[in-house]
Amino acid sequence: MRGRQLIKLIPGERGNVTCFSGLEEQHARKLLALGVFPGMVVEVLQVSPTLVIRFEHTQLALDREIASHIYVTSR
Repeated sequence: MRGRQLIKLIPGERGNVTCFSGLEEQHARKLLALGVFPGMVVEVLQVSPTLVIRFEHTQLALDREIASHIYVTSR
């Protein structure tokens, strides 16, 4: 199950990352290097002007275009 786009979550909502879909390989590699990978739980902290997520003890600001290629299932 692919789920829904990370950018569709609202602040305070959490989700399990299921996949990166349609993302350029260089961006997928960067997300993996930053610690974002399928199976992990992320929480949306902010959606505008930049999407900010939290996972484990990390907060990460993501470009909305890149975040639109990250799919999650709700928790």
